[in-house]
Amino acid sequence: MTAQTILFDFSVDSERTTDTKQRQEIAKVVRGEVENIFPQVELAYQMTMEDGFFCVFTENKETMITLRIFQQGLVTLNIEYYLEDGKEPLMTFDTMRTMELVLRQKLHSDRSKYLPPIKRGGYIDIYMTSSVIQTP
Repeated sequence: MTAQTILFDFSVDSERTTDTKQRQEIAKVVRGEVENIFPQVELAYQMTMEDGFFCVFTENKETMITLRIFQQGLVTLNIEYYLEDGKEPLMTFDTMRTMELVLRQKLHSDRSKYLPPIKRGGYIDIYMTSSVIQTP
């Protein structure tokens, strides 16, 4: 049993992320692609910020998807859900790669990246962590 977090990053022309109307267009494009994988996605929250835009989508109250558009030209998409032992992940590596490539093209991104799921809360820690050593 783990929480799965998948991270996507897209670099776009900063002129497209400083204008409110263009940010909404980016959010619309991203939502359209997210709906191809999560067909019951709903907008839960959105907020225009001084330095960009932020919104949260949910599917069946179990999957949370956050979109952040920074005015400097960075678009981040985070998908998080809980995965029971023995169940198949909601997104395969092929699905992640396809989504990255399609969004890269549709967003006219000159650079994009996705990270395989970060698995948190499992019985065994699979990631290196830092810790503070306390001395008496």
